[in-house]
Amino acid sequence: MKTTLLILSLFLLPAFIVAQVEQENYNPPEASLALNTPQEQMRQPEKFSKVVEYIEKALQAGSADALSKNFSKKVSLNLLGEGSGIYSLNQAYYIIRTFFENHKLLGVELSQQGDEANDYFASGSGTTMNRGKHETIKIFVGFVRTNKGFQISQLTIF
Repeated sequence: MKTTLLILSLFLLPAFIVAQVEQENYNPPEASLALNTPQEQMRQPEKFSKVVEYIEKALQAGSADALSKNFSKKVSLNLLGEGSGIYSLNQAYYIIRTFFENHKLLGVELSQQGDEANDYFASGSGTTMNRGKHETIKIFVGFVRTNKGFQISQLTIF
């Protein structure tokens, strides 16, 4: 009998401790703390989809000016053989402008977009003309949400 109680306590005690620790460390998601009305919550994804649509058009046009209007203060770039790193808004503008000069984007479609725990992103594919050859590319755009709206924090084209 004592052996059975000892074995049970060895199995139940860790589960009880874990449950207590998880309960003490529980922080409700920020979204549940927001006092937004349902109408405001419904409009937020709509605004994000408009930003994604704008970014898609800016990429399609090869417009560094239009694209950089949505850059955050620091932007992580990884561009199809043009290097990668974290750049200031001004540096990112010149790097993306050079990229567009070397790679004519013929088609861009950002078909996937989502919000994973307030990490907004869009991804898709496209076609580029590089030295007379068509190349299929993949695109990932990461956003941060600020009081100014959604800003690009990461752009990857591979």
